[in-house]
Amino acid sequence: MIRTINGDTGSREIKPCGNFWSSPDLYLVGDRVSRTEVRVGGTVQVAALVTNLRKAPIDSIEVEAWVCDYTAGNLPNAIQSPPDRVTGFRLNAIEAGETREIVCDQLWTPTARQLAINGGHLCIVANVWSSGVDGRQLIGAVIQPCCDCHHAWRNIQIFAAGTGMRIKKLMRLWGAAGSEKPQDIFVEVFANNDAAAFGAGEKDLLEHSIWARHVKFAGRAKGNTKAITVSGRGFEGEHRVELTLDPRKPQEIEIDLELPKGKPGSVQVYDVVSRDRKTDEVIGGARMLALTLPDDFKLPKQAPKRRRR
Repeated sequence: MIRTINGDTGSREIKPCGNFWSSPDLYLVGDRVSRTEVRVGGTVQVAALVTNLRKAPIDSIEVEAWVCDYTAGNLPNAIQSPPDRVTGFRLNAIEAGETREIVCDQLWTPTARQLAINGGHLCIVANVWSSGVDGRQLIGAVIQPCCDCHHAWRNIQIFAAGTGMRIKKLMRLWGAAGSEKPQDIFVEVFANNDAAAFGAGEKDLLEHSIWARHVKFAGRAKGNTKAITVSGRGFEGEHRVELTLDPRKPQEIEIDLELPKGKPGSVQVYDVVSRDRKTDEVIGGARMLALTLPDDFKLPKQAPKRRRR
């Protein structure tokens, strides 16, 4: 299992299916800005914490993962290339009830072109299995953490701004991978003030971000759905919109958030969720953590690196 939520026991199906886009057990290692954010030229790898839920040891464990655009659409899709599909392998057994880190082998050094849309914020999805024992390789399928504890999805990013400032975020949504048919969906953006929306994955991201060194975390603050709007081709200034996704090219939307008044260091949580218009099934989701900065805050300048002679 790769945990989907804090306290995950591996029991599936999760109902209602939601809040699955913030797995605390998927992250980037290496020269990164945070566990889900990279910089141009910084070399990183994908890592996963894998837990053995069985009563006996399991060996020869495989992990496959994809680094994708920050999106609330179908995944794996919008895959960054390179690194494409990355893989990790653990020969030694994981004992019953134990958790071990598996780091994927492939190194990835992002380019400016790859980070042009999302500025380094990424989504990571993964699958884990042991051939003939538990789980299976993902072939011609999509990641479904609510139905399969071998799947995981982590799609969170931090925005930092002063009270009353506006944050604009571009997001690309893709149709289902492998499908040739258009997909009709709803996209909704809202403040998520539930306790479950700020769990281990969110706290972990804050603690490992650049902001943790400069801003003292002051707890959660209540978000305001009215402060957020979505715009795109053919619509503007709405919280819930209808889209038709083409599997061959992405639909781009812009999310506009005016950060409500909050105590410096407080965090508000906003979710972007897409649903199938026919079935109301949740297709995907993304989370935004809005960190309130003091009005006089200035990020300290970093000293230039000395060249080695």
